[in-house]
Amino acid sequence: MGREREGRRSCEIDRVVENTRDTVSVFHVGRESMNEDIEKLHSLLSYLGRSMDPKTITSPMFDIEARKVKEMLKGDNKLKILYACRMTDRKQLMKMKAMAILTIYYSRQRSFMGGYLACQMIRLSCEHGHCEDTAYALSLFAFTVSNVQNDAVEACALVRSSLSLSKIYNTDDLITRTYPIIFGLVLILEEPLHSILDPMLKACRLSFVRNVESAIWNTFIYVARSFQCGKDLFLLMNEVNAFAQQHKLHDQMDFIEIHLAPFHKFLCSLTGTPFRSDFLSNLASTCSYETTIQRAKLKGDTLYKHGILATYLAESFYHRNFYEASQVIHNYSHCIPSAGQQNFGIAEFDSIFYIGLVSFHMARETHEQYWLDKGNAALQSFEGWSKQCVWNFENRYFLLKAEYHNTMKQTNAAVEAYDASIESAQRHRFIHLEAVACELAGHYFDSIPSAKKRTKEMVQKSSALYLKWGAKEKADEVAKLIG
Repeated sequence: MGREREGRRSCEIDRVVENTRDTVSVFHVGRESMNEDIEKLHSLLSYLGRSMDPKTITSPMFDIEARKVKEMLKGDNKLKILYACRMTDRKQLMKMKAMAILTIYYSRQRSFMGGYLACQMIRLSCEHGHCEDTAYALSLFAFTVSNVQNDAVEACALVRSSLSLSKIYNTDDLITRTYPIIFGLVLILEEPLHSILDPMLKACRLSFVRNVESAIWNTFIYVARSFQCGKDLFLLMNEVNAFAQQHKLHDQMDFIEIHLAPFHKFLCSLTGTPFRSDFLSNLASTCSYETTIQRAKLKGDTLYKHGILATYLAESFYHRNFYEASQVIHNYSHCIPSAGQQNFGIAEFDSIFYIGLVSFHMARETHEQYWLDKGNAALQSFEGWSKQCVWNFENRYFLLKAEYHNTMKQTNAAVEAYDASIESAQRHRFIHLEAVACELAGHYFDSIPSAKKRTKEMVQKSSALYLKWGAKEKADEVAKLIG
């Protein structure tokens, strides 16, 4: 009888885990139902002997635990996990699976609990051997080390350990869960952005076939990094359209309407492409940022909120709607990243970059210390990141530095920094950022009566670069600066 009861309980555990995986990952049910399933998972962990009440775990506790686990894995200690036996105890495997599902929920809510659970998964693996979820835990903990503890070297070492462990299991499901973290969030501190796109695209394709609940996150990060490395805009538009069709097949309409449609609208505004009669264009033509932001807030998922606000901010910047951009920064400061803000860091570097550029512009317009402080915070962040990865961040750092010197009326330093940003963007193949740097330099030289020749040079170069990128509408806007 005892074995029969244990068997029934085991089946019940399996059912709870699988049902909750669907609820947490796909986000197609109500928040109340999701909260109930989260509670079930915590109850399950308590039953399995790993009680973790999120109400009793504080941020300082997480910081202490993260430092301990980081020290535990320091240097060659990572090999202890890699060379350990496989985890075979069913009870421990169920703990790992339950915690892995919970990390999805907490990580998307920007809660430190995601990192805390990753620490517990690593401890469990050290005690009982590794499993597939160990590789996922190592990648997630690496993100904590890079984003919260600002240790790029150790973070990259951790994700390489995760990749080594993944080869042992060699499952498509593991690729869809770990690649967006490894390549999209951590290795950007070490590898050129252009080089991470192929493995991330592989994860996107596999997620639609093998692990559709991870497709949203994979698409989100791949599309963002594609734009940030300056991919040809028409190629990117085609990819976004293809992704939308796939998400539609899997009934993930919220993600399409809240993120992909506004992003498609943004790309159309840059390229000057009229809305067609296709599915995605129809959604993009009718969406408004204000309505979509409110809808994202009702979803209660930070991924959606950050995604739509990042798109709104970028579009406002590129079209020089600085007042709109400043309102986004001011009104939604709790939802969008800001340099030095807790739970935000290198993963949101692009939004921090635009916030810095907008802030320096607003500081010149309003003379308010608030905007100068925000700009300086972004500048300081990129100064550190550019030392960690020259390829990805140097040009952005120099451009922020140029805007700072512009704001402080330091002419020679501003000119030197604008030129350095243009040269760095060209050398590292960021065509869109070379265009932006030339545009901002053109506006700066336009304010100097004796620099009209340089104004024309910068504006013409910027317009040509925007056109080469695919941003015809933006190229025409820039060209108007010199008539």
